Amino acid sequence: QPAAVQLLTGVGIDVIALAETVDVLFPSGKVYDFSEIVGLLMDLRGSNTATVKDIVDLRMWVKGALDIMEASILEAISAKK
Repeated sequence: QPAAVQLLTGVGIDVIALAETVDVLFPSGKVYDFSEIVGLLMDLRGSNTATVKDIVDLRMWVKGALDIMEASILEAISAKK
């Protein structure tokens, strides 16, 4: 939608980066209301600087992903025994 791309670009959102990360930002099965979507999109503006909260959020996300991966590996190893 050209109008949406123009609007998002106009407020400083990198539309290409958004398209590349949409699966991470909006996991399937999760429901968002309009204000949550706007908040997430505004957080993606290139002019934003990283904060301590951003780093903590990233750390928590990476830890969660690693925990899921570890559980999957342990399950696979147990199944082979």
